Amino acid sequence: MDKGSYTYDDLKKKYKNFTAPDCVIKIGGSSHKDKKLKLSKIEVNLTAGLEAGGCTFEFIDCYDLKNGAYKDKWMSTMLVPGKVVEVEMGYIKKKKVFHGLIVSVMNQFDHIYGEVIIVNCMDAKGAMMAGKARTYGGEKKLTDIVKATLNKYKANKLLKTVTVDKLLDLKRTVIQNDETDYDFLTSIARRVNYEFFVIQDEVLFCKPRKIKKPIISFTWRKNIIAFSREVDLTNQIKEVKVIGNDELEKKEIVGKANKIVKTSKKGAADSYPLVKKRTEVVYDSAVRTVEEANALAKSILEEYAFQYVSGYGECVGIPELIPGRFIKVDRFDKSVNGNYYVKKVRHIFDENGYYTQFEVGGNAI
Repeated sequence: MDKGSYTYDDLKKKYKNFTAPDCVIKIGGSSHKDKKLKLSKIEVNLTAGLEAGGCTFEFIDCYDLKNGAYKDKWMSTMLVPGKVVEVEMGYIKKKKVFHGLIVSVMNQFDHIYGEVIIVNCMDAKGAMMAGKARTYGGEKKLTDIVKATLNKYKANKLLKTVTVDKLLDLKRTVIQNDETDYDFLTSIARRVNYEFFVIQDEVLFCKPRKIKKPIISFTWRKNIIAFSREVDLTNQIKEVKVIGNDELEKKEIVGKANKIVKTSKKGAADSYPLVKKRTEVVYDSAVRTVEEANALAKSILEEYAFQYVSGYGECVGIPELIPGRFIKVDRFDKSVNGNYYVKKVRHIFDENGYYTQFEVGGNAI
């Protein structure tokens, strides 16, 4: 994952004033540009959430009516489910923004719209969603179990790098019980309050929001097209309590969380007395230690807290912009300026050029 920071002016210089936007789709050692194929549009969706990222692209004017076939066999031999795809976006210089798997292809023939091929792709999580398994963890540590599960996807070239932070020892046998790898891993991530997402060909299973320094700063009326922010008290609570059961000791296990690592100065509970009185109690029979109960309580509290601040932005196409990092916004208003966590990024290349949209969140203002 890119840990660097960029200035808009440096990127503007690198990409020659953001002129000549361009995109390259690579499959099987060749690209659509090698075949001189006409790309109508492409949308790459990246996320720091537990859902999978993906991309969709369309080719037009790709059919030879005289011969009754596509103009190049690349269309029928490379654009097939199961192929590994790389997407580079940018300008004269380009940067990889997506690495994943073709999951579906639609061949569309229409008298009005002509012949179109629509391709849908998912990142490595897409492959993890297929096939259920039953795995007994035995005496293995949770960190090793997660690494072993993720490392399987290096073999099919969907992943090159697996980054896993040391995980909490759950003090119990971990079993993958007729679950997909995706369901198994997302369940663990929720229980221990970890992020689990893919950036290009790297998967991260790590502590949340580790890199505090913004990846880029945006200034209103200078280098950002649009930005909106909403603050919403709905679902905001002060504390989460998790209750489990120690079957050996015949006693309750209680964990709780009432503090968050704030993305700004004041969380909802700091500003509104009503929120301070809200508590949620969760009963979970799988919990075996107070430490695990605390981690689950914190995960639930963080999920609620991050619904407090949400936002949306749009800028010129910046391939360096990824989810899982903070951005800084300035020159809006004192109440709006500050750092926001990027939850989703959408890179779009079409007849209008290349532009980037993003969704942000926060648990404080």
